[in-house]
Amino acid sequence: MKKLLLSMPVLLTITVITVFLSIHQDMGNKSWFWFQRSGSVIVLVGAILGYRSIVRLGSHGVGGAAISFARVTIVSTNETAAGQKLKVAYSEDTKRQFLEHALDQRAGFLGAGFLVVGTLIWGYGDLLGLMLY
Repeated sequence: MKKLLLSMPVLLTITVITVFLSIHQDMGNKSWFWFQRSGSVIVLVGAILGYRSIVRLGSHGVGGAAISFARVTIVSTNETAAGQKLKVAYSEDTKRQFLEHALDQRAGFLGAGFLVVGTLIWGYGDLLGLMLY
């Protein structure tokens, strides 16, 4: 279940399917209450995306999951330059942490947008039918 909640493609697919099914259900009606209710699903998905680091790390993800250390291997050194330089290689675990951190940031941005759009649909989505019919 946790894996599903962390998958942005799965969450986006659930959202799109819910919205399209609700629009299909409401077509031809003046009251678009199913579309309006789909806004709550969008808000829920937005909250899950916005709190992805907490879903992933539990209480350690509160406030975002900053990378506190990185494991590297020294590949080579260059002491001929004005200063000493190291060429390093990141461990697979560190690369995964960097990737997850970047995904947390993208999910947070996307989640904020979903919260706004979902709230508008949830609050005013039923009025769309009145404007169309």
